[in-house]
Order: sequence, then structure tokens, then C-alpha cells
Amino acid sequence: MGVEEHSDRSPHEWRSTESDAEPGGDPACWLSLLCPECGAVLESHTGPCWRCGLKPGEERVSS
Repeated sequence: MGVEEHSDRSPHEWRSTESDAEPGGDPACWLSLLCPECGAVLESHTGPCWRCGLKPGEERVSS
């Protein structure tokens, strides 16, 4: 099956539809779920980061 068998729309019509005009993505801010040290998504806000070990409320000093 070739592309021409699926649709008689031009390539320009494939790229743009009414649903494409709607903004995508999640409106929620996920920044509070990230480790401030390494950027990993935290599994818990009560325990240390699974990637770098940073504990809640702890700040690391840059070397």
C-alpha cells in the first residue's frame, strides 16, 4: 500500500488540520517535581533523589 492509496490529500493538507491548531502539551508545571541538583523526576518529596542522593531541603555547594 502506498501513500496515494490512503488519502487523496496533498502533503500540505496532511500537515495542517483543525486539531493541529490547538496548543499541545500539559498545562501543569512539572518543575516542582524535579530534583534541583540533577533534574531527575523525583519519586518522593520526602526521601533523597534516586539519582544524585540530594535530600529534601539540602543544598549542595558547587566546587
